[in-house]
Amino acid sequence: MPQQQQVLRLRAVSVSPTVLESTTLVLAYGADLFFSRISPALHFDSLQSDFSYGLLVVALLALAIGTWFAGYSSQQAMLKAKWQ
Repeated sequence: MPQQQQVLRLRAVSVSPTVLESTTLVLAYGADLFFSRISPALHFDSLQSDFSYGLLVVALLALAIGTWFAGYSSQQAMLKAKWQ
């Protein structure tokens, strides 16, 4: 939703990033002040309040174990090939 605000005798506009990706804070000042948080229409980089952190941890552990197992299997296969 575009902002259609007017600041009288505009002196400067200050823009600052936030910790949340794709969000910016804007302050325009002069005779008036205008402050707004600007972000995309769809909050694609925000987590829902019911996000399953436990499932995320399980998935990361499964990926780490799978990576270790693939590396171990690859080393064993290369060692076996060298002995043949």
